[in-house]
Amino acid sequence: MWQKKAVTRSQYANGSAGILLEADATRAGDLLKPYQSAAAVVYLDPPRPTQTTAAYQVKLGSDGYLPGGPEIALPAFNGFPENPEAYSAALEPLLAAGIDILSPSGTLFVHLDHRIHAYVKIQLDKLMGEAGFINEIIWERGTGAPAARHFNRRHDVIYLYRKSAGAYFDITRAPVTRNPRRRHMRRETDADGNTVYMNRSGGKTYAYPADNPAYPTDIWTDVSLLSHKDPQRTGFPSQKPLALLKRIIRTASRPGDLVADLCCGSGTTLLCAALEERRFLGVDMSPHAVSAAAKRLYGFGFYQERAADTGEAIPRATVSRAIGLYSVTLEDFPFPVLPVTLPIGYTPRPLDAVDQWAAGFIQDGVFMALDVSARTKNTPTLRHTLEIPMLPGPIALEITDIGSRRHLYVYEEI
Repeated sequence: MWQKKAVTRSQYANGSAGILLEADATRAGDLLKPYQSAAAVVYLDPPRPTQTTAAYQVKLGSDGYLPGGPEIALPAFNGFPENPEAYSAALEPLLAAGIDILSPSGTLFVHLDHRIHAYVKIQLDKLMGEAGFINEIIWERGTGAPAARHFNRRHDVIYLYRKSAGAYFDITRAPVTRNPRRRHMRRETDADGNTVYMNRSGGKTYAYPADNPAYPTDIWTDVSLLSHKDPQRTGFPSQKPLALLKRIIRTASRPGDLVADLCCGSGTTLLCAALEERRFLGVDMSPHAVSAAAKRLYGFGFYQERAADTGEAIPRATVSRAIGLYSVTLEDFPFPVLPVTLPIGYTPRPLDAVDQWAAGFIQDGVFMALDVSARTKNTPTLRHTLEIPMLPGPIALEITDIGSRRHLYVYEEI
């Protein structure tokens, strides 16, 4: 028999890569206290100034990953106020929380759009000091609807601030492809047979070996916004490309450093940090964000802190024993009540309600996940059976449904 358990912390593998928190970063003082002045990089990509509610596209069962398959759009998060003064007031606690966990030699990146960045710049100058301002990075996203009454709006602004002049920064960690046309260079062969780019300026001739690396300026045109069919897409709104965060994390931190994102969304910053061998701290108050991020991080050891649902949903699952192993088979799970209408003609199948699930044990008040299955583009079909070694402690299941509710159960033999 399965009984619900109010366990909030989960551990996947050894937990060494980082931690993912479902919380409002502006009100999570106790949770963030261990990370005070600890982060080498803090990246903030706050909600934009809009009255609309962003939608999280959720696939329904394995068929949802087929072209034209069933899916639903769940409300993910609300925008910040459109009024600049009200937006600044709403943003200030988030900026303060980010600055609080930034190390004395850390770097803060704040990602904004054209509507609000000028107002936030004034805020940041007050919070970090004008001397802390280093760069206004222009990211040309590469997309934008045609405009007839104004120039096409195709860029975001990323402000870079430092707490001190001793902040780590290594531009050589982010080489880019040289574009000689933009600098009016000619491709030639020198006397030694080497390919070089030639540039004449002020009566002098300069030669640059073709294999010499080039490095980004504060105008980034080589990283495109994700297309709708990009394999990175999670369905969560405002998702940024890994290449963007890779440049930020590589230049402003070293392996082993802590990288933090206090409105982490689908977890791109966290995934990039893990891939680059940095530790991560991810926080978001949206359960959909935490659910989307967790699925991208199961390949790494991390902790997750989330409330467990207290509803009445109970899985139909069995436990069998083999030599040194428990096999846990999930047969069915109740379909959750959702704030949207299901697609016409769609009939849920037994495990369509489940987005991801894990089997393990409860040890010292922590759910220790030892086997995990999650729906993704690469694995749209859940594994029905998970296998875990026979260890001390009660067998437990963690199930995240398609409404991003986390359920935690322990197995009690009758």
